[in-house]
Amino acid sequence: MNTMTLPISSFSDEKQVNKMTIPEFLAHLERYPNQRVELINGQVVAMAGDTLNHSIISGNCLDVKFFLRQHKPCCHVCNSDFGIQTKENQVRYPDFSIVCDIKGSDKIANNPLVVGEVLSEKSTALFDQTEKLAEYKNVHSIQEIFLIAQTHKEIVVHRRGKFFGWETEVYTQGLVEFASIGYTVDIDEIYAEVEFE
Repeated sequence: MNTMTLPISSFSDEKQVNKMTIPEFLAHLERYPNQRVELINGQVVAMAGDTLNHSIISGNCLDVKFFLRQHKPCCHVCNSDFGIQTKENQVRYPDFSIVCDIKGSDKIANNPLVVGEVLSEKSTALFDQTEKLAEYKNVHSIQEIFLIAQTHKEIVVHRRGKFFGWETEVYTQGLVEFASIGYTVDIDEIYAEVEFE
């Protein structure tokens, strides 16, 4: 999900604005339900709009719900409206997440199993592949992180190793594995209806 700083706050200058807590952020969301924002280091930050390809790919990833209903009924796939707490005063909104036995609130979970980001064309792709990736890796419950290109067929999956560290697998064709839930899907299904330039 793309982010840009709201004029009402700046997370680059921590002394300028008081840090917001998670409960305060939830109250902010209640007051301003139409804002698309994240909580970054205690500051409210706006999320930019998505491209058509971004939206289609994100929607296609939600189809895992049919598998979950039959095989893992305690797990849910959530869209980008559902937040993931990554630090004490930090909430991200991945393009999709899979959460089992949800802990947290009805708007934010702190125990996701899988998160997925559709990479922007330019604006935040590097951030998603570096800083945000490192942030997700520090959430102990996360077992898989999907980084999905929208300009070509490529899915990079980072999986928590069985003993330590992370393993990376790159898919450009064939079946894509969601190992943590025992699900596979053809990469063509994830990119269905996407038109590349």
